[in-house]
Amino acid sequence: MTKNHLNACTSQSIGTDAASRIRQLVDKLKEYSKNVQLLKATMKQLLSETSIYKTSIEEQNPPEENLPQNQNCSVPYNGRLLLIIDNIQSRLSEEYFPIEFFVYLFFFLDNAPVFTSLPFYTSPSGYKICVRLYLNGNGIGQSTHVSVFLIVMRGEYDAIQEWPFDFQVIFCLYDLMNKKRHIIKSFQSNTKSICFQRPQGEMNIASGIPKFILLSKIQENNNPYVCDDSIYIQVMIRKNPIPIPILSNVMHIDPALPVYIQEEIIQKEIAKNKMQAFKLILTLKSY
Repeated sequence: MTKNHLNACTSQSIGTDAASRIRQLVDKLKEYSKNVQLLKATMKQLLSETSIYKTSIEEQNPPEENLPQNQNCSVPYNGRLLLIIDNIQSRLSEEYFPIEFFVYLFFFLDNAPVFTSLPFYTSPSGYKICVRLYLNGNGIGQSTHVSVFLIVMRGEYDAIQEWPFDFQVIFCLYDLMNKKRHIIKSFQSNTKSICFQRPQGEMNIASGIPKFILLSKIQENNNPYVCDDSIYIQVMIRKNPIPIPILSNVMHIDPALPVYIQEEIIQKEIAKNKMQAFKLILTLKSY
């Protein structure tokens, strides 16, 4: 074998190895790029969702009222409230002027489809709050959406609370048919807003989600959110926020379970979410 032939074979071998390595590198770069794009898409979605529900919107033209002190109701002291409103279709019609209705911890205002809950608390010695719901919408949701708001009230324990009110607020309209399409929206209270400062009067200006759900969705025949002409809305107030991506999982927890068991499941979901995020970061770093 001549020296020139040996050099040619060696060069060819080196070239083949280099081409193989380049192909492997290109494949890894493609895989890395795919994971980066997936991460970007996930982050974009999360940022989009967070930006929508990061802060709330003030209620427009709140009704004048005095909250009745109904001692016959069992007042929640765990930051949770289940709202049940019946006669939905009738209440949305112009002809309906009821003098009574069935709703858990609710009372009726001025013959209009506006409801304000009786007070409940974040804990036995916590913040005093209530919820207001407009079936025909309020503000930017007027006539197109159902609107729901949280109201911080003057409470017995305000002097020992930390102000402003800094909690995650979650509203869930239950899908009563297949249980898979709950409407879940949340926001973190805006600590710079007057809505969440220590109340100077009986209650602060309400703050919440004026476009909670399209009005047309609960007016449709056989829609999954109305059962026996009633809707069910779960309200959760949390000091330790639940990440947006797992809110759906959390709101599918059986509400009949004791609260402490529900909380255990929530913490497991949060831990699982953190682990999945950690694994994704490790996967990207491995490239």
